[in-house]
Amino acid sequence: MLAEVPILDGGDRLGKDRQLSYPDKFRSYYRVSLQALRSSPPDSVICGPVYIAETSSGLPIRFDTYVYSQPESKKAVILGYNADDIPIAYRHSVYCSRGPSVIAQGYVGTALRGSGVGSVTELVHQDMLSRIAQRTGVLVVYEALDNNSNVLRRAISRYKDFIPKGGDPFCDAALNLRERVRVQEQEQARWYAIFGAYGKFGYGVSLSYDADTFKAFPPRNSSDGFDLEQIDRICLERDVTTDEYGRVSYSPRVTTIETGPLHEVRERKLSRLSALPSLPEAIRFSHVSPTY
Repeated sequence: MLAEVPILDGGDRLGKDRQLSYPDKFRSYYRVSLQALRSSPPDSVICGPVYIAETSSGLPIRFDTYVYSQPESKKAVILGYNADDIPIAYRHSVYCSRGPSVIAQGYVGTALRGSGVGSVTELVHQDMLSRIAQRTGVLVVYEALDNNSNVLRRAISRYKDFIPKGGDPFCDAALNLRERVRVQEQEQARWYAIFGAYGKFGYGVSLSYDADTFKAFPPRNSSDGFDLEQIDRICLERDVTTDEYGRVSYSPRVTTIETGPLHEVRERKLSRLSALPSLPEAIRFSHVSPTY
């Protein structure tokens, strides 16, 4: 029998308490996806690899991955957990066939800001899409939509409209509006850091797709091209390259890949699915070594 993949491998990396905060969309998508996965017929759920990776700040994360069917599409779900098995990252991509390619769009959310969680989640996402491309045998194109810019413009507009109408710039309402602008500016900066054109994660300006930027994932052509469900665990690192113009780019690099009998791997991952934790309320998080 295969050994259980540990929740995490790592010690105290943050060195200070951090506040976990779940955006509304994170909460909604996490609950909907978990419910859909658990209510789907087990034979229709694809159990993807368990990814073990670290953020740039040294925080280890375990990612459980699954795929389930929706009407006319499939949904790949990536769920990230800290050493206490508390959800800190959520990612999904909905993909369907469009002509000779598979087109994907999705959402990414984190509950721990400023620790590189979003970046390492994107590394897992890109490796997963490459393996989905291998499974389907066709090119997968991920379309990134810059919805944050519209939210930011609305936040700025509300604040600018408030002051000329006689609003006190130092009252609670004005301060809340200013804080909303600040938060959305940070969100926009994070979006560009990952999905921005010609940025570190390889997205380009979209001219042929219904998106602001895009990235194409061809079927893998490597010695580790195992079937998605045969893979038990993947240890992933960030591969950093610099081009001739000094531009830095990131891509996923597999350091360890473990496989096993398909039936045993699926059985353990379906058991894990039934036991995945619900979202807690916003809490103080102090990273500690896991026991197992």
